[in-house]
Amino acid sequence: SSIVSSDNIKIEQKNRLISISYNANLGGVEIHFRDNCKILDSQIDDSWIIRNHENKVILYSNDLKTMNQNFSFMLNKYSKIEKVIVSDKKGLLLDARIYKK
Repeated sequence: SSIVSSDNIKIEQKNRLISISYNANLGGVEIHFRDNCKILDSQIDDSWIIRNHENKVILYSNDLKTMNQNFSFMLNKYSKIEKVIVSDKKGLLLDARIYKK
């Protein structure tokens, strides 16, 4: 069993583009933005699902498949990330750090 540190999970926000670096232990991510926004486009694995409701975007794998690539998605407008909830494939919460450039 391994514990993934926050240093291994990287979420980047460049204006309206959000990028999540590949991590084999990642099971799901929930991102809360300051304002309501919509997903315009996404680049994620076929076995993963991305959902959006008001100011939240949720990414998860229904069948617990690991990420095969870096994920990214584009929002319809810029909205600052306020909170990130990350879980591993067992559903345990992990820390996440948001990198801003």
